[in-house]
Amino acid sequence: MTANKKTASIQLSLPCEIVKKYPGQEQADLNVKINIPGHWFNDMDAEDRAKEFVSTAVEYSTCRQFGTGRNSAKTEALRFQVEEDVAAQPDHEECVFDSEDGDSA
Repeated sequence: MTANKKTASIQLSLPCEIVKKYPGQEQADLNVKINIPGHWFNDMDAEDRAKEFVSTAVEYSTCRQFGTGRNSAKTEALRFQVEEDVAAQPDHEECVFDSEDGDSA
């Protein structure tokens, strides 16, 4: 048995979900949906932090600034919209990537 067939055989016998991974820009172009745990968000109460939220990739930035000062970092980033928020506020424009240099609105 070749290494690829052996690996495929092991993967099929494990109780797991096979997930496709796409580059950031393609995720935004395809509007990939994922479940985001509530604890990833700031300012959530304990009940919401325990939930998962269905979110859609809507925008990709090649260089996004996170944080300030010594703890800041520039990296690629995807912006996701939580479907519950969009339903409640269709014009939700918060945290839009304005430019490739990482500035946000």
